[in-house]
Amino acid sequence: MSVFKFKAFDIYQANSSLKVGTDAMVLGSFLEGKEKFKGLDIGTGTGILTLMLAQRNPELKITAIEIDSDSAQDATRNFETSPFLSQISLHVNDFLKHEFAGNFDLIFTNPPFYEDKLKGQNESVNLAKHVSQLTPELLMIKAKQILSETGSFWIIWPSDRIEKITTIAESLGFYTKTKIAINGKPETPVRVILELVLYTANSSNRDFTIRDTFGNYTEEYKILTRDFHNIEL
Repeated sequence: MSVFKFKAFDIYQANSSLKVGTDAMVLGSFLEGKEKFKGLDIGTGTGILTLMLAQRNPELKITAIEIDSDSAQDATRNFETSPFLSQISLHVNDFLKHEFAGNFDLIFTNPPFYEDKLKGQNESVNLAKHVSQLTPELLMIKAKQILSETGSFWIIWPSDRIEKITTIAESLGFYTKTKIAINGKPETPVRVILELVLYTANSSNRDFTIRDTFGNYTEEYKILTRDFHNIEL
């Protein structure tokens, strides 16, 4: 599908390495942008997370950065055809090399996280899916440098490797404010969403299931995404 239609915007994705998926839908729906004014989307891809945040938070100005020029082409089109263009700026650059102006009170990312799986022949897909230069350590070090003292850093990561990412975060001085364990189906963990902060915070933990045992969307998924999806409750 080259175009994914949402209630308030469309996602054109013919050139992008990664298409719209449940990782982005769940992360974008859980992201809390209230009382945030300056956001950063690391590896924006099609721009879906940026548009979801902009839709819910009209005061939020978002910088989106994408290293892959083909994906950035789709993001540009999606931003320009949305009602939220005035809130968004896009940079086609390497996040690790880019010099940002000031700090952000909201940073979010759906990063590449495959390490051991075999790579394919499509280099753009490999860049989007596989850890290469953008290792978890370098991602978090740079994020910490540009995160405000009261800001939040949101990331989604595979469940079976969440200990590694939390260990890195703790070693850098991050605290886990929110932890959401995502199940693809009941009792089938697939991802974990973390909200990391630089101040001492009580951790809020919860589970969330996307589909039931029959493969249908759960009621909690429908409710979570109802501002964006056209799914009947």
